[in-house]
Parts: sequence; C-alpha cells; structure tokens
Amino acid sequence: MKTAGLLVALALALSACGDADGTGTPTAAGGAWTAATAGPLSARYAPLLAWTGQEVLVVGGHTGPPCPPNADCQLPDDFARNAAAYDPDRGSWRPLVDAPADLDRYVARVVVDGDLVVGDGRAWWRYDVDADAWTRLPGAGEATGLPEAVRDGLVYTHRGQTVRTLDVATGEWRSLPDDPLTPRLTDATVFATDAGIVLTGVNYEEAAPDEPTLTQADVWDGESWRRLPRTGMIGPLYHWTGERLLGLEIGGADGGGVDGWGRWYPFAGALDPATGEWSAVDGVPDYEDAQKVDWRVEAADGPLFATAGFVYDDRTGDWTRLGRPASDVDWEVTGVWADGRLVVFGGADEDGDLSGQTWVWAP
Repeated sequence: MKTAGLLVALALALSACGDADGTGTPTAAGGAWTAATAGPLSARYAPLLAWTGQEVLVVGGHTGPPCPPNADCQLPDDFARNAAAYDPDRGSWRPLVDAPADLDRYVARVVVDGDLVVGDGRAWWRYDVDADAWTRLPGAGEATGLPEAVRDGLVYTHRGQTVRTLDVATGEWRSLPDDPLTPRLTDATVFATDAGIVLTGVNYEEAAPDEPTLTQADVWDGESWRRLPRTGMIGPLYHWTGERLLGLEIGGADGGGVDGWGRWYPFAGALDPATGEWSAVDGVPDYEDAQKVDWRVEAADGPLFATAGFVYDDRTGDWTRLGRPASDVDWEVTGVWADGRLVVFGGADEDGDLSGQTWVWAP
C-alpha cells in the first residue's frame, strides 16, 4: 500500500458519511507561474523540499515510474540521493552532497536556524547548509517520534503523552512532564506556539451520541497542562501560522441519514491556543471546486497555504485558484514556500513520464 504519504498529507484520507457543503466561493486564478533556471538534478517525483531562509533544498525523491493516483501499490525502491539548492532571488543552483539515507517528501522534516533536520522512528539527520554536510543526530530511535515543530533552536517530537525536545546545537534531549489529562488525546500532533506547547488530537471516549469526535488540544504553558474546549471541527489541525493553528481539509460530514449528528461539521477550522477560541474558516472550497483544479500542491508557511489547487492567505482570508504553469506534469509535484513564493519541483505527467523542471508561483 502507498502509506508513506500519511506523514505529510495528514488527513487527506479522512472519510465520513455526509455531504461536501462548501462555505464560500474562491476567487479566480491569480498570481503567475515562471519557469526557473534548469538545475543539476535529473527528472524525478516526490523529492524532499525545504526552505532554509535563503535557498530551496531539493533532496532525493524517486526516479522510477510513479504509483498512479488512487492506486493501491507499493512505493518503488528507486530513490535518488543527490541534492541541490536553488536560490530564487538569483535564479541560480548549486549541487549539494548526497543524502545519507533514502529521502522523499513523505519524510518528516523541520528547519532549525537554517539547517535541515529530517527523521523517522529509526534515525534523525541534520544537514548543515554552511558545511554542506550531513550528521546523524544522537538519541533518535524507536522511542522517539518524528521531528514535528521548532522553537528557539529546539526540535519537538512526541510519542503518546510524552513530548521531548532536542537541542540541535548541543545534541541534548529533554522531556516535558507527561500530559496527565484524561481521557487521553489520540492521533495527536505537537506544535510549539506562543501560548506554549500544544498537543492536538481527538478524545474518543467523551463524544456525545449526537455529535462526532471533535478535535481538541492540550496546552503546556511551562508549569502545567490544561485542556482547551472542544473545537467545532472534525479534521486535524496541522499548521501553526505564528498566530493560530489551522487545518484546511475541504468538506465535512453530517453523520449520514441514520443516527446522524443533526447538522454539518467541517473538516477545516482554526484554533487560538492562547484563548482556546475555535473558529470556522470562511471560503473553504468544496469538493466540486477541488475537482476543477489544475495542480495540487501541498505546502504551508506562516499565513500562506497551498492546498487542493488553491492558495489561502490567513491574513486576509482570501482563497485564490493556483492555476498551473505551461507544464505537462499532472501529479506528484512537490512544493515549498520561499518568502511568499511557491517553488515547485518535479512530478509526473499522465503517462508517468517524469519532470526535472522547477516552477515558481508568485501572487
């Protein structure tokens, strides 16, 4: 099965009985695509992309025939390990040292003070941009989760109710006091916010019979854990904008015609961890809108989201159709935000032919 995408796609496979009640109408296509200078990497799909603050790192990916969309097949063992860095201001490329492991866009990653940290349950690695060198980080293993969040030079990860931090500069691991609140939140994600460290997830034990299991959050403020009120959403929260937590899954559910919930609940929503206030996100495209899009690029940074063929700006609440460049690529594109520009590399066309092109979208 093609399961690796769960690391970054998060809840794209969420399903529930109900309709796809859209909450607004996205604006027309906006922004413009520009072809970037050709780089040193061969054609591929699903590379790992990361923005250091100066350059876009393009690492690894796959060079063989991709698994078609919606197909139930095994990801091929066709990893590339070479890498390159793209400077969008200068329009220039430089080759990088090869990665020490098989990496693609499904591998968890964060950027710490301009350096890339990647990892799974077996090993964590740091790429030092200045030294152009990879170093295996200490202490990672099956007891350690994925690199999920960054704050003040610390990388945050969790397993169950335990949140740990790694100081990348010193290699020192520490643990926060375990979250003691019950019933425990499951399917959790950790965020490092201005209000504290936040675990978001769901509480399956206390859902009322006439409502779905709603997303919740526990907050560590440096002294104790507290549980925030239930949100009004049934999808995950998966991005900290710097001001609030957001989840932007399209659609929602009403529980179906038999023993339903009596009303429609959205997958999407926003949570202020400082106040515990939850709010709906206006204008989320519905499924019909999403079926009409040209390119599906998933990337988030600060207030900007690319998702489901649209760009959402959390500062203004505007949704803009992303459109597509003059490219034959249809799927398996990988993107990253770079100072307000969306940089996309690679992908495959409908025949499975791969691309080595780089495209830049700017509003």
